[in-house]
Amino acid sequence: MQYLKCINFMKNIFKIKNKDIKVVFKNFASLSFLQLVNSVLPIVTMPYLVRILGPEKYGLIYLAQAVTQYLVNFTDYGFNLTATMDISVNRNNMNEIKKIFNAVMFIKTIFMLLSFVILCSLIFLIPSMRSESAIYIITFGMVVGNVMFPTWFFQGMEDMNYITIINIIIKVSFTISVFIFVKSSGDYVVVALLYTLGFIVSGVMALVVVHTKYRISFQITKYSVVIEQLKQGWQVFISTLLISFYSNSSIIILGIVSNNTYVGYFTAGEKLIRAIQRMIYPIQQAVFPFLSRITSNGKEDSINFLKKLTLVVGTFTLVISLSLLIFSGLITNILLGSSYGGAVGVFKILCFVIFFNAIGSIFGMQTMLAFDYKNEFTVIMFLATVTNIILSVVLGTYYHHIGCAWAVLITEIFICISSFVFINSRGVKLLPRLHSKVEVENS
Repeated sequence: MQYLKCINFMKNIFKIKNKDIKVVFKNFASLSFLQLVNSVLPIVTMPYLVRILGPEKYGLIYLAQAVTQYLVNFTDYGFNLTATMDISVNRNNMNEIKKIFNAVMFIKTIFMLLSFVILCSLIFLIPSMRSESAIYIITFGMVVGNVMFPTWFFQGMEDMNYITIINIIIKVSFTISVFIFVKSSGDYVVVALLYTLGFIVSGVMALVVVHTKYRISFQITKYSVVIEQLKQGWQVFISTLLISFYSNSSIIILGIVSNNTYVGYFTAGEKLIRAIQRMIYPIQQAVFPFLSRITSNGKEDSINFLKKLTLVVGTFTLVISLSLLIFSGLITNILLGSSYGGAVGVFKILCFVIFFNAIGSIFGMQTMLAFDYKNEFTVIMFLATVTNIILSVVLGTYYHHIGCAWAVLITEIFICISSFVFINSRGVKLLPRLHSKVEVENS
């Protein structure tokens, strides 16, 4: 009964077909439950880990993960968007889907091998990484697991249930394992190993599902298909790589201009915000394949849908950001403890990242990519990356973790405003209260 009420509510608000709204809602519900788990479980383990490991070792763990995230985004090559769109458009053509799947997996595997070479080179060249080489090598397993887990495939097929089931099993197992195996600050290597095993096991399980349900096996891929996927993903690859730079550069730069303790303060506050921010991701993930399909039939329906999405998501995230700011002291004290007093300021500053990131994602990632403004989106992300790096170096040097928090917030505001100004200049008006008439650019 509640399911039908939700369906009817979304249908009335967004004015889309009953069949489509059921698919979107089903995927949104699955991903929402997954992100709820992804948000709650880190909050369960964080108070334990920050106290057991201490700021220095806790900071080291997430510094290694920040480096690894660059390599994850390198191997993704933008396929989470371009391959998702390809699969979504061709989902009734299984032969074409098999070609896309094998081409993407082949490219990601080659990039994974290149990533390992890059990591080994960094370990050899940078003394601080060389002294903790075991952490970085173990954490690289996250790249392997990410390559194996074809999130883009399940999103394109608009079949998110498997992503949810597999990830929940792994996340819950990891949470239990942390309390069993991590007993002292010297067990920071165990934490990295548990993260890695979680990624690899979930990747194996996902490939088993792809093979058993969709009857897709690994096959030799034609050169022309591989080249086509590389061409399609190039612009998005550059954009997502730039997103990775601005998302993780503050942690890396802070580790260079200060020390692991300040990294620990920054990371603790940031991780709390990111855990809460994950609740917004299901909207983006569930909507994008649907948006790609309706945009292929014309922009007007897409703009009407995005208008309503902006209003709903904007209101929701603004309330969350304000609530977190009001209760910031209480939240950080309960979850992090008195030894992480330096994280309180980081948390307060980053509260509004949730609002600006969600709205900026609609203006940029959802709208600009769906409407084929890939080049312009890349330019915005490049400028955002440069802005973040400069601000992180300057503010991080003088104000440490607080300075880097401001760098992140200012960068998110820049992306949001820049994306809005661009799409507005192209006649894509997404603020219903300011624009009563939809204007579509003649292309």
